[in-house]
Amino acid sequence: MESQSNSKFYHGDCICIKKEVSTIIAIQCEQCINNNGMYLNEECGCIEVERKHLICETCARIRDKIEDLHNDLDILNHSIIYNIKEYIDCTEDINKMHIIALELRQLNRELLENLVKHNSE
Repeated sequence: MESQSNSKFYHGDCICIKKEVSTIIAIQCEQCINNNGMYLNEECGCIEVERKHLICETCARIRDKIEDLHNDLDILNHSIIYNIKEYIDCTEDINKMHIIALELRQLNRELLENLVKHNSE
């Protein structure tokens, strides 16, 4: 059993209750890769592997929200760059960036609190 490892935001060390989940990983064989999925013979080497791991649903939701906010921030950055070049007022976008930054800090605090509580117990 592996602990959660698919996130860049403080994964696996929280005090939250973990849930066991399964993931099916499809691994395409070399023949299928080289031949665009068209088999040269009956013996295809493609496999599916089931991997079980533990996740914390609470922290996973927080990390997903952080990832979404990073994407929103990226879109706003591109918008502001375009608007500045076109001499368009960016006040609203800058305010949105400020709100996103505050929300990111709050979400990060929640993740860190789960780590700190774990270490203090």
